[in-house]
Amino acid sequence: MVHLLCGCTGAEGWLHCARGLYKAKDFHVAAEALKYAVLHEDTAREAYQLLGFSMMKLQQPVAAAKAFVESVRRGSETDWQLLVELCAESPTEVGSVIAQHCRSANKASAKQKRRSGGEKAAVGGVA
Repeated sequence: MVHLLCGCTGAEGWLHCARGLYKAKDFHVAAEALKYAVLHEDTAREAYQLLGFSMMKLQQPVAAAKAFVESVRRGSETDWQLLVELCAESPTEVGSVIAQHCRSANKASAKQKRRSGGEKAAVGGVA
């Protein structure tokens, strides 16, 4: 449906379309367009950020928090403040989203450390 409305193709096209829809205050349709823009690494960070703002406008704090977590995970340095604000407004729901992200990040970090440790040992001739 969104494709028919804006003729979007490619990640940049979907992001551009979503920006226009957001500015026009059509947050539901902007969110639909952003589902395509988040699939591509080149546009994912900005798309997740705009998706977070769209979800805030639609009064969906958990969905907004999930989008902002993804934006931060991809390098946004400013979206943590939005997560703090969302957490203050909906501490139980949003807090659980953030806690789950932290658990996932800790597991990934531990896995990476184990891999790095194994590689160092192999390089040093120990393994």
